[in-house]
Amino acid sequence: MSKLWEPIRIGTMELKNRFIMAPMFTCLANPGGQVSDEIVQYYERRAKGGAAMIIVEIAAVHPQGAISDRELLLTDDRYIPGMARIAEAIKKHNCKAVLQLHHPGRQADSKVTGFPTVGPSPVPWASFSDMPRELTLAEVKELVQCYAEAARRTREAGFDGVEFHGAHGYLICQFFSPLSNKRTDEYGGDVYKRAKFGVDIMKLARQKLGREYPILFRISGSEIEEGGLTTDETRIIARLLQEAGADCIDVSAGYYGTSEWVSQPAFMKPGCIVKYATEIKREVSVPVITVGRINQPHLAETILEENNADLVALGRPLLADPDYPLKAKEGKPQNIVKCIACNTCMDLVFLRKHITCVQNPYAGYEREEGNEGKVQNPRKVLVIGEGPAAMEAARVAGLRGHETVFWRTKGQPGGHWTWLIHAFVTDKLKAVKAAGAKIEKKDEVNLNMVKKLSPAVVMVEQGVRPSVPTIPGVNGKKVMQAVDVLSGSQELKGKVVIIGGGNLGVQTALQLGKKALDITIIEERRGPAFEVEQISRKLLMQKLVARKVQMLFQCKVTAIDGNGVIYLAKDGKESRVNADHIVLALGMEPDLKLLESIKQEGYPTVPLEYCSAQRSVYDFVRQGALAARKV
Repeated sequence: MSKLWEPIRIGTMELKNRFIMAPMFTCLANPGGQVSDEIVQYYERRAKGGAAMIIVEIAAVHPQGAISDRELLLTDDRYIPGMARIAEAIKKHNCKAVLQLHHPGRQADSKVTGFPTVGPSPVPWASFSDMPRELTLAEVKELVQCYAEAARRTREAGFDGVEFHGAHGYLICQFFSPLSNKRTDEYGGDVYKRAKFGVDIMKLARQKLGREYPILFRISGSEIEEGGLTTDETRIIARLLQEAGADCIDVSAGYYGTSEWVSQPAFMKPGCIVKYATEIKREVSVPVITVGRINQPHLAETILEENNADLVALGRPLLADPDYPLKAKEGKPQNIVKCIACNTCMDLVFLRKHITCVQNPYAGYEREEGNEGKVQNPRKVLVIGEGPAAMEAARVAGLRGHETVFWRTKGQPGGHWTWLIHAFVTDKLKAVKAAGAKIEKKDEVNLNMVKKLSPAVVMVEQGVRPSVPTIPGVNGKKVMQAVDVLSGSQELKGKVVIIGGGNLGVQTALQLGKKALDITIIEERRGPAFEVEQISRKLLMQKLVARKVQMLFQCKVTAIDGNGVIYLAKDGKESRVNADHIVLALGMEPDLKLLESIKQEGYPTVPLEYCSAQRSVYDFVRQGALAARKV
């Protein structure tokens, strides 16, 4: 039998398999930290998918210790009944329920919470973040009590276990880390003293809960930052936590300053932080959990077979496909809707918005799943387009029972951003086919083709064409569009100037950078790719620097001539960059001719907006779904 399906015990709690759901903040709670119907439905849906245990997202242990007004609160007994709703919804599907307890410390935002931030020492996590007030010794002792009392409430709410969040640079981790803990009292100094806060919490919770109640502890195996918490230190901390009564060590990595290791974007390899769990597993005898882009069952199996961890936590993968464990068990891994690590979910949460997923439009909207509604009188529905709205409209129309035909225009589903999110397009097309829609590739679509098909309804995605600026020389021989460069239809050599530093321009620069070309980006804004979520944007910047791409920001191109590009610099002075090739990466603009011609012919039409850089891909996925439900 595969190790994935072998049972395992965490203390007295037996799990039916080795898949668990990792805790992820969702912003689904009601304002004020109360449990909402949406958050209950969210967790129940994932419990149905076959995971052995769900670790429910952070719940604040102190009234001034929340990162958002939508963080769950467990600071008082009055919150127990609401929490019990979550526990009950999970447990009725033969899935264990564990709650994660949390205090952000210096990683809180006083503008959000309304309270001053606190920490072990007055050391901010970033130059732009709040300066935390140093906790007094009495306050430290009080917080130990707060964690333990919240653990007691967790048990009373019916959860099968509790987890203390000591990772990702939150308060417990701040005490662990030499980056943030400069104290000279009993809670600061060497690693043993820095571990004392977490150990004290563990000991007091064990006293309150007794030996039988399962307690998990999450740590960062490393902060992956010079001068920060190291794996050698976390091995010691893990051992101390086990000695204090921890039944399981849950190993992640990073903190806010190295956020790419907390929620690894697509640029990073699947399973890239498993090595930290492996190091901790060598130090402790209790089960060890690993996490981090484990988006394929065969990778999870390998981790267990090689004894690198005892359990595999899935966070974003269960957002994308709650049935991942069931599909793996049924031997149908090809049917799993893969997390593409686009981090749209994380970006929404960072902005304190409702979590969702570009791969799963029902994530956070579970009440809508399965409610597309079969139509009593199916009609022939034609969907024309190439972007996410068109693909989702075709999928939902097919699910509703319409005779659906999807004309993929321009030969590239997904449009100009296909090159950026290829995995999304691949999975979405599979879903369109599975819904019963017929997919036909069309290099060109015209009114006569529509007339010949004679559909009852036409859902038309706005056509698009690459934007062309109105500047002298823009039609010169050296000038080309980024979409043509990315498609491989243009071969470039020598010096290349890219006009436009959005995601399209940055991706073009990175692709060309592999060929060791001399590349310059000119962008009017103060930085590149602001439309990209912040974790991926940070890595994009690092890649641009590594590939020696010259970046000119707050510069306006005024002309193109035979030698290169003329622009106005930030100081208003005119300058130039010589170039052998000039690439326009200024996005797309609407082309409404097809839509208008179909409408004028009298066909019932449903316009779909084309994907743009100014909005999330998810916005267009949802737009397509909602439009198709009205047909």
